[in-house]
Amino acid sequence: MPKRRQPDSLKQLCILNIVYSFKRIWWRDYFENFGETQCIYVLGPFDALPSAILEEIIRTLTEKGLFSGKYLQILFTDRLRHLYLKGNVLGNLMIKALAHKSQKLESLHMKYANKMPKNLLLSVIRNLKAVRELDLTDTKCDDEMLKLISSNCPQLVKLSVNGCPGVTDTGVQSLCLGQTQKLQFISLQDSGASEQSAVYLFRTFPGLKELEIDNNINGVLQVIEEDIMKGKADSKFGIRKLHWDTSFSLYSNISFIMDHCPNVTDITCHGVISADVLKSIACIKTMKKLNLSYSHGYIGHHNLKDFVDFLKEVGNQLTDLFLSDTRLMPVREIGCYCSKLKHLTMICDSSLTRAQAVQASDQLAHPSSFKTLETLVLFDNYVIASEDTISYLLCQAENIRSLSLQKCRALTEEALNSAYAVHGFKHLQSFKMGHCDTFYDQDFLEKLLENENELTVMHLHSCFNITFVHSDELQLCLEEGENWDIDYDWE
Repeated sequence: MPKRRQPDSLKQLCILNIVYSFKRIWWRDYFENFGETQCIYVLGPFDALPSAILEEIIRTLTEKGLFSGKYLQILFTDRLRHLYLKGNVLGNLMIKALAHKSQKLESLHMKYANKMPKNLLLSVIRNLKAVRELDLTDTKCDDEMLKLISSNCPQLVKLSVNGCPGVTDTGVQSLCLGQTQKLQFISLQDSGASEQSAVYLFRTFPGLKELEIDNNINGVLQVIEEDIMKGKADSKFGIRKLHWDTSFSLYSNISFIMDHCPNVTDITCHGVISADVLKSIACIKTMKKLNLSYSHGYIGHHNLKDFVDFLKEVGNQLTDLFLSDTRLMPVREIGCYCSKLKHLTMICDSSLTRAQAVQASDQLAHPSSFKTLETLVLFDNYVIASEDTISYLLCQAENIRSLSLQKCRALTEEALNSAYAVHGFKHLQSFKMGHCDTFYDQDFLEKLLENENELTVMHLHSCFNITFVHSDELQLCLEEGENWDIDYDWE
Protein backbone atom coordinates (compact mmCIF):
# COMPACT_ATOMS: atom_id res chain seq x y z
CA MET A 1 0.00 0.00 0.00
CA PRO A 2 1.13 3.63 -0.43
CA LYS A 3 2.72 5.30 2.50
CA ARG A 4 0.35 5.90 5.38
CA ARG A 5 0.18 9.29 7.02
CA GLN A 6 1.88 9.22 10.40
CA PRO A 7 -0.12 10.48 13.37
CA ASP A 8 0.59 14.11 14.16
CA SER A 9 2.87 14.72 17.09
CA LEU A 10 1.66 16.75 20.06
CA LYS A 11 3.75 19.67 18.78
CA GLN A 12 2.15 19.45 15.30
CA LEU A 13 -1.34 19.30 16.80
CA CYS A 14 -0.66 22.37 18.91
CA ILE A 15 0.70 24.30 15.91
CA LEU A 16 -2.33 23.34 13.81
CA ASN A 17 -4.62 24.46 16.62
CA ILE A 18 -2.86 27.85 16.70
CA VAL A 19 -2.98 28.16 12.91
CA TYR A 20 -6.69 27.38 12.53
CA SER A 21 -7.64 29.65 15.42
CA PHE A 22 -5.18 32.41 14.60
CA LYS A 23 -7.62 34.92 13.15
CA ARG A 24 -10.42 34.08 15.58
CA ILE A 25 -8.36 34.16 18.77
CA TRP A 26 -4.79 35.39 18.51
CA TRP A 27 -5.21 38.15 15.94
CA ARG A 28 -8.59 39.14 17.30
CA ASP A 29 -7.06 39.94 20.68
CA TYR A 30 -4.56 42.33 19.08
CA PHE A 31 -7.19 43.85 16.77
CA GLU A 32 -9.62 44.52 19.62
CA ASN A 33 -6.90 46.42 21.51
CA PHE A 34 -5.13 48.27 18.69
CA GLY A 35 -7.31 48.00 15.59
CA GLU A 36 -5.33 48.68 12.40
CA THR A 37 -2.62 50.56 14.28
CA GLN A 38 0.88 49.35 13.43
CA CYS A 39 2.91 49.13 16.62
CA ILE A 40 6.67 48.81 16.38
CA TYR A 41 7.01 46.79 19.59
CA VAL A 42 4.35 44.40 20.84
CA LEU A 43 4.47 42.17 23.91
CA GLY A 44 2.24 39.31 22.90
CA PRO A 45 1.51 35.62 23.39
CA PHE A 46 4.33 34.43 21.10
CA ASP A 47 7.26 36.30 22.66
CA ALA A 48 8.52 33.31 24.66
CA LEU A 49 8.45 30.81 21.75
CA PRO A 50 11.75 29.75 20.14
CA SER A 51 12.47 30.67 16.53
CA ALA A 52 11.84 27.15 15.18
CA ILE A 53 8.27 27.13 16.53
CA LEU A 54 7.54 30.62 15.20
CA GLU A 55 8.88 29.60 11.79
CA GLU A 56 6.71 26.49 11.80
CA ILE A 57 3.60 28.54 12.62
CA ILE A 58 4.34 30.99 9.77
CA ARG A 59 5.10 28.14 7.33
CA THR A 60 1.90 26.27 8.24
CA LEU A 61 -0.21 29.42 7.97
CA THR A 62 1.24 29.93 4.49
CA GLU A 63 0.71 26.31 3.40
CA LYS A 64 -2.92 26.42 4.54
CA GLY A 65 -3.54 29.69 2.69
CA LEU A 66 -4.28 31.50 5.97
CA PHE A 67 -1.25 33.79 6.21
CA SER A 68 -1.60 37.57 6.18
CA GLY A 69 1.29 39.99 6.42
CA LYS A 70 -0.35 41.79 9.32
CA TYR A 71 0.01 38.65 11.44
CA LEU A 72 3.75 39.35 11.65
CA GLN A 73 2.76 42.17 14.00
CA ILE A 74 2.57 39.60 16.79
CA LEU A 75 4.59 36.72 15.26
CA PHE A 76 7.74 38.71 14.52
CA THR A 77 9.48 38.71 17.89
CA ASP A 78 13.07 39.21 19.00
CA ARG A 79 13.46 35.42 18.99
CA LEU A 80 12.68 34.97 15.28
CA ARG A 81 15.84 34.23 13.31
CA HIS A 82 14.59 32.99 9.93
CA LEU A 83 11.80 34.59 7.90
CA TYR A 84 10.60 33.28 4.53
CA LEU A 85 8.18 35.53 2.66
CA LYS A 86 7.10 35.15 -0.95
CA GLY A 87 5.34 37.74 -3.06
CA ASN A 88 3.71 40.89 -1.81
CA VAL A 89 2.34 39.71 1.51
CA LEU A 90 3.34 42.85 3.40
CA GLY A 91 1.73 46.25 3.33
CA ASN A 92 3.85 49.39 3.50
CA LEU A 93 3.16 50.02 7.18
CA MET A 94 4.07 46.46 8.07
CA ILE A 95 7.34 46.76 6.14
CA LYS A 96 8.22 49.82 8.22
CA ALA A 97 7.56 47.83 11.38
CA LEU A 98 9.61 44.95 9.99
CA ALA A 99 12.54 47.30 9.40
CA HIS A 100 12.66 48.05 13.13
CA LYS A 101 12.60 44.37 14.13
CA SER A 102 15.07 42.82 11.72
CA GLN A 103 18.35 43.37 13.59
CA LYS A 104 18.61 39.74 14.74
CA LEU A 105 17.39 38.02 11.58
CA GLU A 106 19.85 35.47 10.18
CA SER A 107 17.81 34.53 7.09
CA LEU A 108 15.43 36.72 5.12
CA HIS A 109 13.74 35.54 1.92
CA MET A 110 11.60 38.12 0.10
CA LYS A 111 11.31 36.50 -3.32
CA TYR A 112 9.01 38.05 -5.95
CA ALA A 113 8.20 41.09 -3.83
CA ASN A 114 8.65 43.24 -6.95
CA LYS A 115 5.93 45.70 -5.97
CA MET A 116 7.60 46.59 -2.69
CA PRO A 117 8.79 50.22 -2.93
CA LYS A 118 12.54 50.52 -3.11
CA ASN A 119 12.77 52.99 -0.22
CA LEU A 120 10.99 50.55 2.09
CA LEU A 121 13.19 47.68 1.01
CA LEU A 122 16.22 49.86 1.77
CA SER A 123 14.86 50.54 5.24
CA VAL A 124 14.77 46.79 5.91
CA ILE A 125 18.29 46.21 4.54
CA ARG A 126 19.73 48.95 6.77
CA ASN A 127 18.93 46.90 9.86
CA LEU A 128 20.05 43.44 8.76
CA LYS A 129 23.18 43.46 10.88
CA ALA A 130 23.13 39.71 11.59
CA VAL A 131 21.79 38.35 8.31
CA ARG A 132 23.69 35.40 6.81
CA GLU A 133 21.28 34.49 4.01
CA LEU A 134 19.41 37.07 1.92
CA ASP A 135 17.15 36.30 -1.05
CA LEU A 136 15.94 39.33 -3.02
CA THR A 137 14.99 37.48 -6.20
CA ASP A 138 12.74 39.54 -8.50
CA THR A 139 12.64 42.63 -6.30
CA LYS A 140 13.66 46.24 -6.89
CA CYS A 141 17.18 45.49 -5.71
CA ASP A 142 19.75 47.57 -7.59
CA ASP A 143 23.32 48.85 -7.30
CA GLU A 144 22.42 51.27 -4.51
CA MET A 145 21.01 48.39 -2.48
CA LEU A 146 24.08 46.23 -3.06
CA LYS A 147 26.23 49.07 -1.77
CA LEU A 148 24.07 49.24 1.33
CA ILE A 149 24.31 45.46 1.78
CA SER A 150 28.09 45.66 1.46
CA SER A 151 28.33 48.10 4.36
CA ASN A 152 25.53 46.82 6.61
CA CYS A 153 25.66 43.01 6.36
CA PRO A 154 29.10 41.82 7.51
CA GLN A 155 27.88 38.29 8.31
CA LEU A 156 26.40 37.66 4.85
CA VAL A 157 27.22 34.22 3.42
CA LYS A 158 24.55 33.72 0.75
CA LEU A 159 22.96 36.33 -1.53
CA SER A 160 20.49 35.95 -4.40
CA VAL A 161 19.53 38.86 -6.66
CA ASN A 162 18.18 36.82 -9.57
CA GLY A 163 15.85 38.71 -11.88
CA CYS A 164 17.04 42.14 -10.70
CA PRO A 165 18.06 44.10 -13.83
CA GLY A 166 19.07 47.09 -11.68
CA VAL A 167 22.01 45.08 -10.36
CA THR A 168 25.05 45.74 -12.57
CA ASP A 169 28.82 45.30 -12.42
CA THR A 170 29.05 48.56 -10.48
CA GLY A 171 26.92 47.17 -7.66
CA VAL A 172 28.84 43.90 -7.58
CA GLN A 173 32.12 45.82 -7.39
CA SER A 174 30.83 47.80 -4.40
CA LEU A 175 29.89 44.48 -2.78
CA CYS A 176 33.46 43.30 -3.24
CA LEU A 177 34.84 46.47 -1.65
CA GLY A 178 32.57 46.36 1.40
CA GLN A 179 32.25 44.39 4.63
CA THR A 180 30.75 41.18 3.20
CA GLN A 181 33.99 39.21 3.39
CA LYS A 182 32.25 35.97 4.41
CA LEU A 183 30.33 35.66 1.14
CA GLN A 184 30.37 32.09 -0.27
CA PHE A 185 27.25 31.87 -2.45
CA ILE A 186 25.91 34.50 -4.84
CA SER A 187 23.35 34.22 -7.62
CA LEU A 188 23.19 36.85 -10.38
CA GLN A 189 21.12 35.09 -13.04
CA ASP A 190 18.90 37.37 -15.16
CA SER A 191 20.36 40.46 -13.53
CA GLY A 192 22.20 43.32 -15.23
CA ALA A 193 25.60 41.94 -14.21
CA SER A 194 28.06 40.78 -16.87
CA GLU A 195 31.03 38.41 -16.84
CA GLN A 196 33.11 41.24 -15.39
CA SER A 197 31.22 40.67 -12.16
CA ALA A 198 32.59 37.13 -12.08
CA VAL A 199 36.11 38.56 -12.33
CA TYR A 200 35.45 40.96 -9.43
CA LEU A 201 34.00 38.22 -7.26
CA PHE A 202 36.65 35.57 -7.89
CA ARG A 203 39.39 38.12 -7.30
CA THR A 204 37.85 39.23 -3.99
CA PHE A 205 36.49 35.91 -2.73
CA PRO A 206 38.76 33.06 -3.87
CA GLY A 207 36.89 30.76 -1.47
CA LEU A 208 33.55 31.45 -3.21
CA LYS A 209 31.71 28.12 -3.52
CA GLU A 210 28.91 29.05 -5.91
CA LEU A 211 28.52 31.88 -8.42
CA GLU A 212 25.35 31.60 -10.50
CA ILE A 213 25.97 33.64 -13.64
CA ASP A 214 26.33 32.61 -17.27
CA ASN A 215 29.87 31.67 -18.32
CA ASN A 216 31.44 32.09 -14.90
CA ILE A 217 34.28 29.87 -16.12
CA ASN A 218 35.60 32.77 -18.22
CA GLY A 219 35.84 34.95 -15.11
CA VAL A 220 37.79 32.40 -13.11
CA LEU A 221 40.18 31.84 -16.05
CA GLN A 222 40.91 35.56 -16.26
CA VAL A 223 41.68 35.78 -12.55
CA ILE A 224 43.92 32.71 -12.67
CA GLU A 225 45.90 34.21 -15.55
CA GLU A 226 46.26 37.49 -13.66
CA ASP A 227 47.50 35.62 -10.57
CA ILE A 228 50.13 33.81 -12.62
CA MET A 229 51.31 37.11 -14.09
CA LYS A 230 51.75 38.32 -10.50
CA GLY A 231 53.75 35.25 -9.54
CA LYS A 232 50.90 33.39 -7.77
CA ALA A 233 51.14 30.20 -9.78
CA ASP A 234 49.63 28.06 -7.00
CA SER A 235 46.43 30.05 -6.35
CA LYS A 236 43.35 27.95 -5.57
CA PHE A 237 39.63 28.70 -5.88
CA GLY A 238 36.76 27.08 -4.00
CA ILE A 239 34.16 27.20 -6.79
CA ARG A 240 32.07 24.01 -7.08
CA LYS A 241 29.87 24.81 -10.08
CA LEU A 242 31.12 26.05 -13.45
CA HIS A 243 29.00 27.44 -16.30
CA TRP A 244 30.50 27.42 -19.78
CA ASP A 245 29.02 29.02 -22.89
CA THR A 246 30.91 27.29 -25.70
CA SER A 247 30.89 30.43 -27.84
CA PHE A 248 33.94 31.24 -25.71
CA SER A 249 36.77 28.96 -26.74
CA LEU A 250 38.35 27.44 -23.63
CA TYR A 251 39.19 23.98 -24.96
CA SER A 252 42.92 24.18 -24.26
CA ASN A 253 42.43 25.78 -20.85
CA ILE A 254 40.11 23.35 -19.07
CA SER A 255 42.87 21.22 -17.52
CA PHE A 256 44.64 24.44 -16.56
CA ILE A 257 41.48 25.74 -14.83
CA MET A 258 40.95 22.45 -13.00
CA ASP A 259 44.44 22.66 -11.51
CA HIS A 260 43.33 25.82 -9.75
CA CYS A 261 39.73 24.73 -9.00
CA PRO A 262 40.04 21.34 -7.25
CA ASN A 263 36.51 21.36 -5.78
CA VAL A 264 34.49 21.51 -9.02
CA THR A 265 31.83 18.78 -9.12
CA ASP A 266 29.05 20.43 -11.15
CA ILE A 267 29.35 21.47 -14.83
CA THR A 268 26.78 23.25 -16.99
CA CYS A 269 27.69 23.58 -20.66
CA HIS A 270 25.55 25.49 -23.17
CA GLY A 271 25.89 26.02 -26.90
CA VAL A 272 27.52 24.07 -29.71
CA ILE A 273 28.75 20.96 -27.94
CA SER A 274 31.31 19.55 -30.34
CA ALA A 275 33.74 16.66 -29.96
CA ASP A 276 36.38 19.14 -28.75
CA VAL A 277 34.02 20.42 -26.05
CA LEU A 278 33.29 16.89 -24.87
CA LYS A 279 37.02 16.08 -24.75
CA SER A 280 37.58 19.20 -22.65
CA ILE A 281 34.80 18.32 -20.21
CA ALA A 282 36.24 14.81 -19.90
CA CYS A 283 39.36 16.38 -18.35
CA ILE A 284 37.33 17.29 -15.24
CA LYS A 285 37.97 14.22 -13.10
CA THR A 286 36.11 15.62 -10.08
CA MET A 287 32.86 16.09 -12.06
CA LYS A 288 29.75 14.35 -10.70
CA LYS A 289 26.92 16.47 -12.12
CA LEU A 290 26.69 17.36 -15.80
CA ASN A 291 24.18 19.57 -17.61
CA LEU A 292 24.53 19.67 -21.43
CA SER A 293 22.22 22.22 -23.04
CA TYR A 294 22.53 22.10 -26.82
CA SER A 295 21.95 24.98 -29.21
CA HIS A 296 19.20 24.28 -31.73
CA GLY A 297 20.24 23.02 -35.13
CA TYR A 298 23.84 22.09 -34.35
CA ILE A 299 23.55 18.45 -33.38
CA GLY A 300 24.00 16.04 -36.25
CA HIS A 301 24.26 12.29 -36.68
CA HIS A 302 28.07 12.47 -36.77
CA ASN A 303 28.16 13.48 -33.10
CA LEU A 304 26.65 10.28 -31.75
CA LYS A 305 29.90 8.31 -31.66
CA ASP A 306 31.68 11.23 -29.98
CA PHE A 307 28.98 11.38 -27.33
CA VAL A 308 29.06 7.62 -26.68
CA ASP A 309 32.88 7.71 -26.46
CA PHE A 310 32.50 10.56 -23.98
CA LEU A 311 30.09 8.48 -21.88
CA LYS A 312 32.57 5.61 -21.87
CA GLU A 313 35.22 7.90 -20.43
CA VAL A 314 33.27 9.89 -17.82
CA GLY A 315 30.06 7.94 -17.26
CA ASN A 316 31.30 6.15 -14.16
CA GLN A 317 31.87 9.54 -12.46
CA LEU A 318 28.35 10.86 -12.96
CA THR A 319 25.55 10.87 -10.42
CA ASP A 320 23.46 13.49 -12.29
CA LEU A 321 22.99 13.87 -16.05
CA PHE A 322 20.81 16.57 -17.64
CA LEU A 323 20.40 16.70 -21.44
CA SER A 324 18.43 19.62 -22.85
CA ASP A 325 17.37 20.47 -26.44
CA THR A 326 19.10 17.40 -27.75
CA ARG A 327 18.45 14.76 -30.36
CA LEU A 328 21.09 12.44 -28.88
CA MET A 329 19.15 9.62 -27.26
CA PRO A 330 21.54 6.72 -26.56
CA VAL A 331 19.48 5.52 -23.61
CA ARG A 332 21.05 2.08 -23.37
CA GLU A 333 24.55 3.55 -23.55
CA ILE A 334 23.72 5.96 -20.75
CA GLY A 335 22.58 3.03 -18.64
CA CYS A 336 25.59 0.91 -19.53
CA TYR A 337 28.34 3.48 -18.95
CA CYS A 338 26.79 5.63 -16.18
CA SER A 339 26.67 2.96 -13.51
CA LYS A 340 26.34 5.39 -10.57
CA LEU A 341 23.64 7.59 -12.09
CA LYS A 342 21.01 8.75 -9.58
CA HIS A 343 19.27 11.54 -11.47
CA LEU A 344 18.54 11.60 -15.21
CA THR A 345 16.71 14.34 -17.12
CA MET A 346 16.22 14.34 -20.89
CA ILE A 347 14.48 17.33 -22.47
CA CYS A 348 14.27 16.80 -26.20
CA ASP A 349 14.31 19.41 -28.95
CA SER A 350 10.57 19.88 -29.44
CA SER A 351 10.98 20.52 -33.19
CA LEU A 352 12.36 17.04 -33.83
CA THR A 353 10.53 14.05 -35.17
CA ARG A 354 11.33 10.50 -34.26
CA ALA A 355 13.04 9.96 -37.61
CA GLN A 356 15.43 12.86 -36.94
CA ALA A 357 16.54 11.59 -33.55
CA VAL A 358 20.04 10.23 -33.26
CA GLN A 359 19.83 6.75 -31.80
CA ALA A 360 22.40 4.25 -30.66
CA SER A 361 22.18 0.50 -30.19
CA ASP A 362 18.81 -1.09 -29.50
CA GLN A 363 20.59 -4.21 -28.27
CA LEU A 364 23.22 -2.94 -25.83
CA ALA A 365 22.29 -3.94 -22.31
CA HIS A 366 24.05 -4.26 -19.00
CA PRO A 367 22.52 -5.92 -15.92
CA SER A 368 23.39 -2.96 -13.67
CA SER A 369 21.97 -0.30 -16.04
CA PHE A 370 19.89 2.30 -14.15
CA LYS A 371 19.89 0.23 -10.95
CA THR A 372 20.95 3.26 -8.90
CA LEU A 373 18.55 5.66 -10.64
CA GLU A 374 16.29 7.53 -8.21
CA THR A 375 14.93 10.41 -10.33
CA LEU A 376 13.84 10.26 -13.97
CA VAL A 377 12.44 13.19 -15.94
CA LEU A 378 11.53 12.72 -19.62
CA PHE A 379 10.13 15.69 -21.53
CA ASP A 380 8.84 15.66 -25.14
CA ASN A 381 10.41 12.27 -25.52
CA TYR A 382 8.70 11.36 -28.76
CA VAL A 383 12.17 11.22 -30.25
CA ILE A 384 13.08 8.09 -28.32
CA ALA A 385 13.11 5.38 -30.98
CA SER A 386 10.31 3.27 -29.56
CA GLU A 387 8.27 2.40 -26.55
CA ASP A 388 10.64 -0.56 -26.13
CA THR A 389 13.40 1.87 -25.14
CA ILE A 390 11.24 3.52 -22.48
CA SER A 391 10.08 0.10 -21.30
CA TYR A 392 13.70 -1.03 -20.96
CA LEU A 393 14.63 2.08 -18.97
CA LEU A 394 11.64 1.76 -16.61
CA CYS A 395 12.14 -1.98 -16.11
CA GLN A 396 15.78 -1.46 -15.15
CA ALA A 397 15.08 1.42 -12.75
CA GLU A 398 13.98 -0.75 -9.86
CA ASN A 399 14.95 1.86 -7.23
CA ILE A 400 13.16 4.79 -8.87
CA ARG A 401 11.74 7.28 -6.35
CA SER A 402 10.58 10.16 -8.54
CA LEU A 403 9.17 9.65 -12.05
CA SER A 404 8.05 12.59 -14.23
CA LEU A 405 6.84 11.94 -17.78
CA GLN A 406 5.91 15.00 -19.84
CA LYS A 407 4.71 14.87 -23.45
CA CYS A 408 6.04 11.33 -23.81
CA ARG A 409 4.13 10.24 -26.89
CA ALA A 410 6.05 6.97 -27.08
CA LEU A 411 4.86 6.06 -23.59
CA THR A 412 2.30 3.27 -23.44
CA GLU A 413 0.58 1.46 -20.64
CA GLU A 414 2.49 -1.66 -21.70
CA ALA A 415 5.80 0.00 -20.79
CA LEU A 416 4.61 0.92 -17.31
CA ASN A 417 2.94 -2.44 -16.74
CA SER A 418 6.07 -4.28 -17.85
CA ALA A 419 8.12 -2.32 -15.33
CA TYR A 420 5.49 -2.93 -12.68
CA ALA A 421 5.69 -6.67 -13.30
CA VAL A 422 9.48 -6.56 -12.79
CA HIS A 423 9.81 -4.50 -9.61
CA GLY A 424 6.40 -3.09 -8.69
CA PHE A 425 7.72 0.48 -8.25
CA LYS A 426 8.20 -0.38 -4.57
CA HIS A 427 10.28 2.70 -3.82
CA LEU A 428 8.24 5.18 -5.86
CA GLN A 429 7.39 8.35 -3.94
CA SER A 430 6.37 10.79 -6.69
CA PHE A 431 4.59 10.00 -9.98
CA LYS A 432 3.78 12.84 -12.40
CA MET A 433 2.41 12.69 -15.94
CA GLY A 434 1.58 15.60 -18.22
CA HIS A 435 0.32 15.67 -21.82
CA CYS A 436 0.92 11.92 -22.25
CA ASP A 437 -1.81 11.44 -24.84
CA THR A 438 -1.06 7.79 -25.59
CA PHE A 439 -1.57 6.66 -22.01
CA TYR A 440 -5.08 5.57 -21.08
CA ASP A 441 -4.72 2.78 -18.52
CA GLN A 442 -6.18 3.91 -15.21
CA ASP A 443 -5.80 0.31 -14.03
CA PHE A 444 -2.06 0.89 -13.69
CA LEU A 445 -2.73 3.96 -11.55
CA GLU A 446 -5.08 1.97 -9.34
CA LYS A 447 -2.40 -0.70 -8.93
CA LEU A 448 -0.06 1.98 -7.60
CA LEU A 449 -2.72 2.76 -5.01
CA GLU A 450 -3.40 -0.86 -4.12
CA ASN A 451 0.09 -2.34 -3.77
CA GLU A 452 3.11 -1.80 -1.56
CA ASN A 453 5.13 1.35 -2.32
CA GLU A 454 6.08 4.70 -0.79
CA LEU A 455 3.85 6.91 -2.95
CA THR A 456 3.13 10.40 -1.59
CA VAL A 457 2.56 12.39 -4.83
CA MET A 458 0.39 11.60 -7.87
CA HIS A 459 -0.18 14.40 -10.39
CA LEU A 460 -2.01 13.80 -13.70
CA HIS A 461 -2.18 16.90 -15.90
CA SER A 462 -3.70 17.09 -19.40
CA CYS A 463 -3.55 13.35 -19.98
CA PHE A 464 -6.75 13.43 -21.98
CA ASN A 465 -7.41 9.71 -21.84
CA ILE A 466 -7.53 9.89 -18.06
CA THR A 467 -11.02 11.34 -17.82
CA PHE A 468 -12.99 12.96 -15.05
CA VAL A 469 -14.68 9.60 -14.43
CA HIS A 470 -11.29 7.90 -14.07
CA SER A 471 -10.20 10.63 -11.68
CA ASP A 472 -13.30 10.03 -9.58
CA GLU A 473 -12.42 6.33 -9.39
CA LEU A 474 -8.91 7.18 -8.22
CA GLN A 475 -10.30 9.59 -5.66
CA LEU A 476 -12.51 6.78 -4.39
CA CYS A 477 -9.44 4.56 -3.99
CA LEU A 478 -7.80 7.33 -2.00
CA GLU A 479 -10.84 7.74 0.22
CA GLU A 480 -10.94 4.01 0.87
CA GLY A 481 -7.23 3.99 1.72
CA GLU A 482 -6.11 3.70 5.29
CA ASN A 483 -5.07 7.29 5.90
CA TRP A 484 -2.71 7.41 2.91
CA ASP A 485 -0.35 10.37 2.79
CA ILE A 486 -0.83 11.21 -0.93
CA ASP A 487 -0.95 14.59 -2.65
CA TYR A 488 -3.30 13.84 -5.58
CA ASP A 489 -3.92 16.36 -8.36
CA TRP A 490 -5.78 15.90 -11.66
CA GLU A 491 -6.63 18.51 -14.25
